[in-house]
Amino acid sequence: MDITPSTAAVASATYFLQKVIGPALEDIGGILADRAKIWRFKNQVDVLNICDDYLKSKNITTRKVNLKVLAPLIEGCSMEDDKTLQQKWAALIANTVKEGSDLDTTLYSHILSQMTKGDADILN
Repeated sequence: MDITPSTAAVASATYFLQKVIGPALEDIGGILADRAKIWRFKNQVDVLNICDDYLKSKNITTRKVNLKVLAPLIEGCSMEDDKTLQQKWAALIANTVKEGSDLDTTLYSHILSQMTKGDADILN
């Protein structure tokens, strides 16, 4: 006896579930996506404020940076909520944007995005 449902039966059940609970699932997914965006935005704000405070305290002038270099820095720091690693992101951004810097690479943002707090502690 074959108990495998037919393709038509699966399609019909899927359609029914989407019709009955699809919008609710989409709403839940939207709420989770919004929370993730807010969490990432908060991390970006925290890191950029640390960076700005440092630059101001040292009276460091900044330069314009190519978006290809800056975007991975902003993206990477958004994923970090550990204060120690946020400091590292802020330092990397500060060193990238300070006048006279030649850090026009995405290599360091890639490396830092792969690090854990334990990795940072070892490097310190």
